[in-house]
Amino acid sequence: AEAETIFRECWKAEKKSLGETYPLTLNSLHNVACVMNVRGDHADAEVLSREGWEVQKKILGESHPDTLGSLNNMAVAVDGQGNHTDAEMLLQECWEAMKETLGEVHPDTLETLHDMAVAVKNQGNYDKAETLFRECWEIRKKTLGETHPNTLNSLNGLALVLHEQGNYVQGETLSRECFEMSEIVLGDNHPETLRRKEILNFV
Repeated sequence: AEAETIFRECWKAEKKSLGETYPLTLNSLHNVACVMNVRGDHADAEVLSREGWEVQKKILGESHPDTLGSLNNMAVAVDGQGNHTDAEMLLQECWEAMKETLGEVHPDTLETLHDMAVAVKNQGNYDKAETLFRECWEIRKKTLGETHPNTLNSLNGLALVLHEQGNYVQGETLSRECFEMSEIVLGDNHPETLRRKEILNFV
């Protein structure tokens, strides 16, 4: 809540002093939408992300990293509202553009790949989701390291998909690996560690 308040104040001040279409203003708008997505206000996050995306396409171009960042956030908001197929299509578009603009191993490209895997998983297409999560996990291990929080996110997603496929042994093995590394990297009481402990008990 505090972060959203700060971002909103920045956005409001920048709109007044710099104008609604100034890149810095649009960046603050993006930050507000991201925080709203994190706290689960996906409908409003979609509205703000779409607003920023439309303006950025005109001013910065469709393939600009900032424009693609807004597209990614909008797609996550769409997925959060249960429109998983539409979200996958948007994320596929975003991922392809990011690969061209930023490269396949750029952190933003990999985040979009991870988000697409989530959208595919949410559709119940576990085979495809496994492929996407595994690809993202393997690249993140090489570029970020095995214990990086983003790498652990992809490992966690892969473990859940394996469990959904009925591959319980491997799913539990990866879930335990993810939980134990989270304990070391994030700490026992970190929300992600606690969530992964619950997942481990589930699988």
